[in-house]
Amino acid sequence: MKVTAELMFLGIEEGTTRDGKPYTRAGLLQGFDSEVIYLNDENKKQVEGIKPMTPVKCFLNIQIGKERTYVNLIDISPASPGK
Repeated sequence: MKVTAELMFLGIEEGTTRDGKPYTRAGLLQGFDSEVIYLNDENKKQVEGIKPMTPVKCFLNIQIGKERTYVNLIDISPASPGK
């Protein structure tokens, strides 16, 4: 399912997996619940310049499976002021 959500951007974290592959992930917050989303190259460009604790509008694709739920970021941008 595809959803639009207003969240708080917490920032990004870069690291490497056990087998040495690099990754970048973003932290997003809604109320007391946080979500970590792994970013692809296009997503990384979208978050450049967004400061931590900035309200953002996200378009997400959520796939719920028997074993696991996947949340993919389709689009992210700073939320409009006053909304």
